[in-house]
Amino acid sequence: MSLYTKYKDLPSSSSTQPPQVAPQTPQMPQMPQMPQMPQMPQQMRQNPNLNNNNLNFNNNPHINPTPTINSNKGIIEIENIDQKINLIHQNKVCVVDIYADWCGPCKQIAGRYEELSRKYSRPGVCAVAKENVDKNIKNVSLFPEVKGVPFFQFFKNGVFNTSIVGADIKAVEQKIVELINS
Repeated sequence: MSLYTKYKDLPSSSSTQPPQVAPQTPQMPQMPQMPQMPQMPQQMRQNPNLNNNNLNFNNNPHINPTPTINSNKGIIEIENIDQKINLIHQNKVCVVDIYADWCGPCKQIAGRYEELSRKYSRPGVCAVAKENVDKNIKNVSLFPEVKGVPFFQFFKNGVFNTSIVGADIKAVEQKIVELINS
């Protein structure tokens, strides 16, 4: 067999162009959906006017129905994730200050945040709480990522609403008033 017969059916390099390949656009990754908050206890869904004292938490030993309240300040100190979830679901509005003991701006606004707590905290209507970021009690799948301290998380009717990063206590108060009145 000659080289001519072996390669005669191949196109000549001068007459053909390499095949055209359409450029492929990279696929954007699917953005994760914000997870839904856990469901509130059945008794609260039936009657949202019930308060802490009327709820039966005996079936769930992991839930602490009585939050720790700093008696000097009226601010609820969040101790665990279940307590945080209960607090969010039991109040129309819940604001959580995520702070650190070593944070200068956190210390600067602590007094004003206490004033906001005394001014706006009302059972079932508004809860003003704080959570120490160093205790690492947050559940990343349920709550937004903390981007700095102080970091304020706002919840309305059991659902995350917005957050404020930094020591802008006036913006925090405006948001509390806005959420209570809406």
